[in-house]
Amino acid sequence: MKHLAAHFPLLYLDPKQCHVARTPTLVSTILGSCVAITVFDPVSQIGGVAHAFLPTRADYPDDAEAPCKFVDDALDRLLRTMHQGGAVLDCVEAKLFGGAEIMHREAGSGRSGIQVGARNVEMARRLLNQKGLQLAAQDVGGNQGRKLLFLSHTGGAWVKKI
Repeated sequence: MKHLAAHFPLLYLDPKQCHVARTPTLVSTILGSCVAITVFDPVSQIGGVAHAFLPTRADYPDDAEAPCKFVDDALDRLLRTMHQGGAVLDCVEAKLFGGAEIMHREAGSGRSGIQVGARNVEMARRLLNQKGLQLAAQDVGGNQGRKLLFLSHTGGAWVKKI
């Protein structure tokens, strides 16, 4: 993937951020229990990615910290920004990554914790389905983090477990 970074601007996406690119950009991010949703319109060649931290704003109504902190807000923002930039939303392909359970167990209980990763994945799938977007690819769950590279003008995505 180093050869890609030599040809395209490289952008690191922090948690709770979104990015929509109208020009070719290589976006990199690191995921644990967070999820990344990538969206790409092959007609306009506009692509976007969100790094969402929690499933839904409804659980935290007073939190105005970041526009892409929550899966529901992040997907809405991505699609709205792409549409404003000329993307044809009927043609958009989506991919989903992350959602690992890296907080293995509650201390001393032997039970799984709150499973933020699984809840993030479930919310993303539900919202994508509601919007009529089929997943073209996904790499979710498990107990390992992931490094994601997303090439905005092709929709290509590469994942390395970490």
